[in-house]
Amino acid sequence: MPTNGHDTLKPEPVLLITGATGNLGSKLARGLAKHNYNTVFIDQIPHPNLNVKIANLAFPGNWMQLFAGVDIVIHLAGTPKVNSSPDTLKSQNIDCTLNVLKACKMHLVNRVVFASSLHVMGGYRETGRRVTENLPPKPTGNFGVSKLHCEKLLASHPDVLCLRLGWTPRYNVRENVLKAPKRLREMWLSDADFLQAIECSVTAENHGFTALNITSDVANSYYPLARAREHIGYKPRDGLNRTQIMFSKFSNNFFSKAGWSR
Repeated sequence: MPTNGHDTLKPEPVLLITGATGNLGSKLARGLAKHNYNTVFIDQIPHPNLNVKIANLAFPGNWMQLFAGVDIVIHLAGTPKVNSSPDTLKSQNIDCTLNVLKACKMHLVNRVVFASSLHVMGGYRETGRRVTENLPPKPTGNFGVSKLHCEKLLASHPDVLCLRLGWTPRYNVRENVLKAPKRLREMWLSDADFLQAIECSVTAENHGFTALNITSDVANSYYPLARAREHIGYKPRDGLNRTQIMFSKFSNNFFSKAGWSR
C-alpha cells in the first residue's frame, strides 16, 4: 500500500480528492462511501452532502496544508470542456496541477492518481491504428495539449498513475451513449468502470510515472486496455458490443428516414 514516507502503515490510506464536486468527483465521492477511507474533499464549489474544503487551486494558498498526512491524491480538478479558452486551460488545468504537485512535495505525498484524457493521444485516431500507451503523445486541440503539459509536470514525481480517461458524460446512460457520435462512443467510460479504475489505482503497486488507457469494453475501440489490466488489475464490467452498436445505427437511421422521433 502506498505511504507518504512515515514509518507506520495505515490500515486504510488517507485520500485527498481535488475537483470533488465536479462530474467525476461527485461520482467518486458516492462510490467511495462504501469504504472506510479517511477522505479530504477540495473544490471551488460547495456540495450539500460533502464536507468540501473550498479552495482555488490555481493559486498557492493555505489549502496546501490540507495535504499534510495524506497518502494518495486523486487529482480530478480542471476544466472538462474541450473548447475552453487557452487562458482557462492554463489556469484550471496547468496551474492547478503545478500547485497540487507543489503541495504533494511539501507534505511528502507519494502517490498521485491523475485524471488525464485520451485527447493526449487523439492525433492518432485518423490513422486508424491502435493507440497504445507506449506511442509518443499526439494531442488534439488546446485541451489535449494542456493535459499533456500536466502529464509532463507530473512525470518527475516518484509515483504517478496517469489515467487517460475516456468519455464519461454527466448523464451516463447506455441508451444515450449508443446515440452519440462514433468518436465519443468508441472511448466511452461508464461510471462503474471509472470508479473501478480509481479503486484499482489506490491499491495497485506502482513506481514512477505510468500512463494507462481507461475506457469501458467497447467493440472496435482504438484504445487497448492491456496495460491497465496488467498493471492495476483493471477489468471493465461495462461495454458496447458490435451487435448493440449496429442495432443502434440501424434504428437511428430507420427512425430518421421515417421522420419519427424516438
